[in-house]
Amino acid sequence: MSKAIGKVAASLNLIIGVAWTFEIAFFFLTMAGISTPISSRAVFISATVWFIGPVFLVAGSLMILLGKLPTISLTISILAALVLNGIVGDMVYDAFHPQPLQGPPPYKFYAVAIILTVLCDLCMVWLVADWKQNRWKFGVNTSGA
Repeated sequence: MSKAIGKVAASLNLIIGVAWTFEIAFFFLTMAGISTPISSRAVFISATVWFIGPVFLVAGSLMILLGKLPTISLTISILAALVLNGIVGDMVYDAFHPQPLQGPPPYKFYAVAIILTVLCDLCMVWLVADWKQNRWKFGVNTSGA
């Protein structure tokens, strides 16, 4: 693996993490416009739980790109990718098992979500392979050392 592949993989994960963050923020803003929350504390806890995954993905990708703490940054990114897999898997499972009289799901949205999740997983595989090959001495270090 070369430095370029590691940088591209970390950059793609960074983009996916930022897009995931905006999607969650858009969801919460939309829901705030539709209804009023019963409890501000419940909304805060829910938002915190939903934002853990994308924040970890963005933080881990940035740490990889900056060359800081390679093992911890890779672990954080892998955990975030697993959270993304769980969320998308649950979302797709629910969409393809509709209740009676429920409208058809937006297949294009789910296709994009699945493609981004698979892309994130492939980036994690590339980063793990790069890390295993040279233990990041440092494979994606931007300082050139």
